Amino acid sequence: MIKGNLILTGTPSTKLTFSNITVEGNLDVSKVEADDVDFDSITVNGDIEL
Repeated sequence: MIKGNLILTGTPSTKLTFSNITVEGNLDVSKVEADDVDFDSITVNGDIEL
């Protein structure tokens, strides 16, 4: 559980996976430079920027 916004940036060296997460704010992964991002059982109460 994240009680606010989750903002991620950067370049992961492997596949980026989010699993079983609740974000009470916004999710911003627009500045992540990855070819493979996986969302599994994630709940976002705010806006999502991909």
